[in-house]
Amino acid sequence: MAKINFDYPAFKNKVMDMVLTASIESAYEIRDEIKQSMVDSPEWSEKAYYRQGRKHHPSVPGNPPRVDYGVLHDSISVNWTGSGMPNGEVGSRAKESDGISQPVREGEVVIGTNVKSKDKKGTPLWILLEGGTKRMRARPFILEPLQKYKKIIAKHIKRMSTMKFLVGLAKGIK
Repeated sequence: MAKINFDYPAFKNKVMDMVLTASIESAYEIRDEIKQSMVDSPEWSEKAYYRQGRKHHPSVPGNPPRVDYGVLHDSISVNWTGSGMPNGEVGSRAKESDGISQPVREGEVVIGTNVKSKDKKGTPLWILLEGGTKRMRARPFILEPLQKYKKIIAKHIKRMSTMKFLVGLAKGIK
C-alpha cells in the first residue's frame, strides 16, 4: 500500500509566507498609487492663499490633497508584523514617527500615516482629509484605492485557494 506523508506545518508556513508576500507587494502598490494621486491632484486655482509665507494652491474638493510641504505624502508607509520597522519606511520630508506603526496580529499588513493635524486634539490628518470638516470639504485619498485593491487581493486569495494551486504548492514542499 502506498503511503503519503503530508507535512501540514511546512505546508501552512509556505502558504502563509506566500499570502504575506502577496499582501506586502499589493500594499506597496496601493501606497504608490495613493502618493501618485496626491502629486497628480488638480489645483483649485481660484482658492490660492498664503500660509507661512508660501503661496498654497489647495486641491479641488473631492480630489486627493495636493502635495504642499510633502510631510503627509512622505509619511504614507507600509508596515507588517515582523517587519522590524517600528513605523514603516518614510520619505525624507517626514519624521520616522509619522509612518504607520507595526501591527500586532500575525500576518497583518497595514498602509497609512500617523501625521497629526494641528488642531488641539491632534486628530490624525488623514481622518480630517478623508471626511472633511465644517470648514473644508473632503479630499479623499486613502479609502478609495483600498476599496479598489480589495477586489484584486480577493482575486489573488481565491486563486491561491484552488485545488490546482494547492497541489502544485504541496509538490514544491520538501
